[in-house]
Amino acid sequence: MSRFTGEQRSYFEGMKILIDLYYTHRDENSGSSGKSANKYHENKDFCFSNDIVEKYIRLFCTMIPRFSPFLCINRKRTITFIFRGQDYLMVFNPKMWLVRYFDGLYQEILENRFIHWRIYESSQETCTYHMESGSGAILQGSSKDGSPSYLFFDAEHENSGSVPERFKLIKKAKTDRIEAKTGQYFNEKELKGIADRLFRKGTAPFRQETYAVSPLSAFGASVTTATSNKVPGPIKIHGNTFLKKRGIYYSPGHSDALAFPDFIQGMLIGFQSVFGSFERVKLCKYRECRRLFIEKRSGKRDFCNPTCKKRYNDSLQSPSKRLCRIRQNAWLLNQGHEIRMYQLECEESDICPAENTKLKGGSCPEIEKKLL
Repeated sequence: MSRFTGEQRSYFEGMKILIDLYYTHRDENSGSSGKSANKYHENKDFCFSNDIVEKYIRLFCTMIPRFSPFLCINRKRTITFIFRGQDYLMVFNPKMWLVRYFDGLYQEILENRFIHWRIYESSQETCTYHMESGSGAILQGSSKDGSPSYLFFDAEHENSGSVPERFKLIKKAKTDRIEAKTGQYFNEKELKGIADRLFRKGTAPFRQETYAVSPLSAFGASVTTATSNKVPGPIKIHGNTFLKKRGIYYSPGHSDALAFPDFIQGMLIGFQSVFGSFERVKLCKYRECRRLFIEKRSGKRDFCNPTCKKRYNDSLQSPSKRLCRIRQNAWLLNQGHEIRMYQLECEESDICPAENTKLKGGSCPEIEKKLL
């Protein structure tokens, strides 16, 4: 098996995080009463917990070039990231975008359809971004151990619209130069001052590749023709759609400003671009689970975790034989024997009476044969 390229490794790790977030958002408040009939409708009671925000931080640090250092503001129903000096990325309504797309991908994988776009390499370019802040930047890039550099704020405000927001610093990077402690509050003007001093002055380059994309399936078309307005719809310009790799989706005639739906679209198309298909994204073989997971070595896994594998194998054997095998192995362990009884041996045995008799530990005829 050939090793992953750096880009494949990024998409592999990014897809693992996205699948985790998909189940987090899909299942949130799934049993609540009064839920909208539209399963993709935004849940008005939903709030981004700090644990979920941390997952988005790992996702964007993995997939977006030059994402660190950044500033993160959690407003509970939206998360705002400020990076590359003046770039903004806002995460909102994950049920409309992340859950919708991955529900579609789930059905495609269930029906063994793994290729959804024809991707033509179009061009490569070196992009630069300019940082307007002064020389006394309060954040560096990543720390020596590779961890990202950022400031994480929680937005708090009273129910009354006349009370301005205030922002609580709840986490900061090791490499920060801000003279503030976690737990300290800032008003909007003070936060803007922090954002203005967030980065070093100058420009920074990063490589970006552009691809022309032609959909090959209904799912592929639904991804490449969606817009980030409230209702997904066509957004094709001159009949072409382009992808900027590492999760940034771009259509001719539109700015490079990154929106959350664009990021999800780019992640899906980019994953197929670097791996050739979605065959690495699989459904757990255990029927009671059937969750999506991604395998590192193609064709080597059938289960999302060892627990599902054990439950699946147990389901292939009658309960009486399975419990008998557990009793016999417990007896062997207590007696200090190194041999064990395995499922295949029990199934192929022509002298096993466990189906009709509750054998005590050590009284299995197969064990007696092994101990001779």
